[in-house]
Amino acid sequence: MQQVTDSLIDAFAARGEAEIIAEFAYPLPITVICEVLGIPAADRSLFRQWTSNAVSVEPGDVDGRLSGTPSPGEYLRALVTTKRRAPEDDLISVLVEHEKQGGLSEPELVSMIFLLLIAGHENTAALIGNGIVALLDNPGQLTLLQERPELAAATVEEVLRYDGPMELAAWRFTTEPVEIGGTRIPPGEPVLIALAAAHHDPARFPEPDRFDLSRSDNPHLGFGYGLHHCLGAPLGRLEGEVALATLFSRLPDLALAMPAERLPRQPSSIVRGLHELPVVFTPVRSPRRSG
Repeated sequence: MQQVTDSLIDAFAARGEAEIIAEFAYPLPITVICEVLGIPAADRSLFRQWTSNAVSVEPGDVDGRLSGTPSPGEYLRALVTTKRRAPEDDLISVLVEHEKQGGLSEPELVSMIFLLLIAGHENTAALIGNGIVALLDNPGQLTLLQERPELAAATVEEVLRYDGPMELAAWRFTTEPVEIGGTRIPPGEPVLIALAAAHHDPARFPEPDRFDLSRSDNPHLGFGYGLHHCLGAPLGRLEGEVALATLFSRLPDLALAMPAERLPRQPSSIVRGLHELPVVFTPVRSPRRSG
């Protein structure tokens, strides 16, 4: 993960400018999750449009064709066939073996792989982008992180609370009549919980609109809760820590190239993230590797 992070920064460090979402926040987690799953490096560029469709406000045909490329369903079914013939040391091969033992049907297997792929990079990319903006908006906290890199873990936790990548929790359905805030919800109705609002509840978080790396009592719901807790939470946390600490260590004067309020956001009711994040910094001709 550190090697991928440094390599991505190396590619733009000498330019003095970058579009961080496309050049850093997206390729880092997608490279990592594809390594874990066992997706060939040459095929990884296919997945950004597929996953963008899946989390957009008005999703397109996720399984449809894009400029003559295979659909995600077609691609993953072919990949599963390859892994059946020649399993490797990766997660897809493990899931294929589980399928052989009757644990998953092929549609379940393909759906599971696509879910892991989306959750394994889309949310982390948003976490990294949101974290960069939060730190730049709060220079005192950024200085604290730069002076004390051991706060990288606390930084990720506070980003998850302050401007986390998930807008809504997984769908719940009422099993009996429920009254919330004076509104009666009959049984069988969907209930969507706004995590972003919960994280700014003053009844739970003192000064919730303050970005504070020293916040010790921080039981956010950024990775869900209970049975719905994110399976990849440790991976996402580590990617965020490495990305934010390394970026601001190697490019300490990094700044937004436009006002924060003008940054284009993803058109999604699921993911809270930026569509673009242009930045500027002093060019680094001989990149210094961190750690």
